[in-house]
Amino acid sequence: MDELLTTEEVANILKVSPRTILRWIHAGTLAAVKLGEGRRSEWRIRRQDLNEYIEARLKPAERKNES
Repeated sequence: MDELLTTEEVANILKVSPRTILRWIHAGTLAAVKLGEGRRSEWRIRRQDLNEYIEARLKPAERKNES
């Protein structure tokens, strides 16, 4: 099973605010799963989805340098 990250953990990795992560989730830019219902629900991001998000946004030159 993939590791599930909190919005705070993803925000720290990407060096943005947790609010930005929530905006991306609501916009459909970043895949996430919602756990729970109502006001106590929380979002989780699979590590694989985060890696794919990062990879999709790398500049072509950065991808070439990694090879």
